[in-house]
Amino acid sequence: MILLGVVFAMVRVQYEVSLGAVLGLHPVFLPWTVLASLVLGGSMLGALGSAAALRRGLQS
Repeated sequence: MILLGVVFAMVRVQYEVSLGAVLGLHPVFLPWTVLASLVLGGSMLGALGSAAALRRGLQS
């Protein structure tokens, strides 16, 4: 999770500077809290699906 945050910050800074200089545009990124909640929610859904599949496989 920390690695994902570091990569996001590096990419964000690089693209903001590049696009701002070349096109005069500044891209809009989602706030880090929204990104963290999306990643956490996706990982929880994946874990829930894996647990359900494992229970179904063990009952057979």
